[in-house]
Order: sequence, then C-alpha cells, then structure tokens
Amino acid sequence: MEYRRYLRKGLLIIICLLPMLLVWYYGDKKEGYFVDELWSYGLANSTEYPHIYSIQGWDQKWQTPEYYMNYIEVESIFLPLFLELF
Repeated sequence: MEYRRYLRKGLLIIICLLPMLLVWYYGDKKEGYFVDELWSYGLANSTEYPHIYSIQGWDQKWQTPEYYMNYIEVESIFLPLFLELF
C-alpha cells in the first residue's frame, strides 16, 4: 500500500514536470520569430505606440534600432507590480 502511494506521487510529479521540461527544451531551440509574433508581442507590450507604423512619416526616414527595440521591449515599470503578486 505504501509503495502504491509513492508510485502515484512519483507519476504525478513526472506528469507535471515533463510538459514543462519539453516546453523549456524546445523554447531554448527556437532561433527566430515570425513577423506576426513580433507584431503581436509589440502590440501587447509597447508603451509608446500601439503599432510600429503609428508615428506619422515613420517610413520616410531611417529608423534607428532603438525605435524597434522600444516597440518590443517591456516597460520595466511592470516588474515591481509583477513581483508584488508573489
């Protein structure tokens, strides 16, 4: 009886950990992003402008890499709010 209880707990741990390990493994192997992933991520997280083409005349002059990094970078103000949840 004791053996079955440990077996059941062990199986439960394996069932819970295996999907997380698989997501971590294959997520680490990812080398790039599709453009729709970047646009969706930027739309959800950008604090300066909702779309990358929102600024008038954005396509008429050279944009620096910071312009694009600001679009997909999460604002650091949210980190303390996130940490308060835990």
